[in-house]
Amino acid sequence: MSQLFIEKYPKETLRALSWKQPFASLMRHGKVETRTWDSKYFGWVLICASQKPYSHVEVQDISGEKQWERITNVLGFDFKSSPHIPLGKAIAVGKLYQSELMDSKMINPPQSVEDNKANLDMHNAIEFACFVNPASGLWMHHYMDVQPIEHFDWKGTQSWSTVSEDVKSKIVLL
Repeated sequence: MSQLFIEKYPKETLRALSWKQPFASLMRHGKVETRTWDSKYFGWVLICASQKPYSHVEVQDISGEKQWERITNVLGFDFKSSPHIPLGKAIAVGKLYQSELMDSKMINPPQSVEDNKANLDMHNAIEFACFVNPASGLWMHHYMDVQPIEHFDWKGTQSWSTVSEDVKSKIVLL
């Protein structure tokens, strides 16, 4: 049953942040986001897909071959050949609740597709990026209550932007 975000969360602040695809879509599947900066904001985030995606080669370089296979598996299609991935759209909302400095001890991906599916079934967060050679200074941003929304056009910025009450009133939770 659909519901307006503003009806379900009437007093909540909402900020928007854009991701390049396929990482925007992975946020709907429990991805732990990695950024080069710590977050001072915690709360509801409008998850947006930027106009320009990463190429499949860039995703493989970022994530490594094993993670590329997991990304394809989780999304249910081969990203490099699919026209179905949303671009320039707001696609979900989620609540950012923690930001922590990543270290190599945290890099512990599931070893198989079966392990990956078990983690998804248990709603555990999955980290898709930076398993090959994690750079120092990366921050893990943890989200909960990620909910898909009816997609709508979004022209984002390179950093946080505050979502107006007008836009909030148009967000339909699915």
